[in-house]
Amino acid sequence: MNKDLTVGKTENILWRFCLPLFGSIVFQQLYNIADSLVAGKFIGENALAAVGNSYEITLIFIAFAFGCNMGCSVIVSQLFGSKEYGRLKTAVSTACIFSAILCGMLMTAGIFGCSPLLYIMKTPPEVFADSRLYLDIYIYGLPFVFFYNIATGIFSALGDSKTPFCFLAASSTANIAVDHNQLVMEAMKKVAYKHDLRCLLHEKPYAGVNGSGKHNNWSITTDDGVNLLDPGDTPNKNIQFLLVLACIMKAVDIHADLLRQSAADVGNDHRLGANEAPPAIISIFLG
Repeated sequence: MNKDLTVGKTENILWRFCLPLFGSIVFQQLYNIADSLVAGKFIGENALAAVGNSYEITLIFIAFAFGCNMGCSVIVSQLFGSKEYGRLKTAVSTACIFSAILCGMLMTAGIFGCSPLLYIMKTPPEVFADSRLYLDIYIYGLPFVFFYNIATGIFSALGDSKTPFCFLAASSTANIAVDHNQLVMEAMKKVAYKHDLRCLLHEKPYAGVNGSGKHNNWSITTDDGVNLLDPGDTPNKNIQFLLVLACIMKAVDIHADLLRQSAADVGNDHRLGANEAPPAIISIFLG
């Protein structure tokens, strides 16, 4: 929402404009803390060291993006203040085009120049590969960094600091949620491997296989309507769900041959054997 910051009581206007900026700083710090915590505690010390070692190089990209932010903000604010809306639109489109070209140049330079820079910085061999991988991911995400900075500069120049704050808050929250999701999946894989099992996190885990074949959705209730597969709200109430689920998984493991035979007929075997799904595999998908 556009707002003329020259109209109204100065103190109130500045507070309303600055508070979302302060909130953005808080969310940026939470974002960094969450990523550092995940990298250091769950991935390993080398991963955290790789992120820190790559900071000087990422700072170069950030400086260019922030420069585009500031330059665009100054020009757009001047044109908005003088009500030259035609030139304002031209300035915004020019800033976007210039930033896109600059972003492409930086991505090209980064793809071919990051490894030499890491060598010049005398990066330790044990973190070199992780540093290079982190920089590759960062470089491919540069268009989003530039887009956010340009958008923030434009909105701020128009007196709107709330919209960039909302974008940053949503993206930071989503980042933490994705981190948590990745950690849960990694934990499931490790626990399954520890018990000589394999955890399949999607229904198409095999290359060249289209689909998951036949499936049964389990739903077990008592004669008085109690759902035995309903997770409880507390650890004590969750015992029944875990017990029944463990029994079903154990039964499927022991009697997989019977389950396979129960689905065996001419139609199913022809379809399952025609590259739609591996016919000899019985798996459990906890979805």
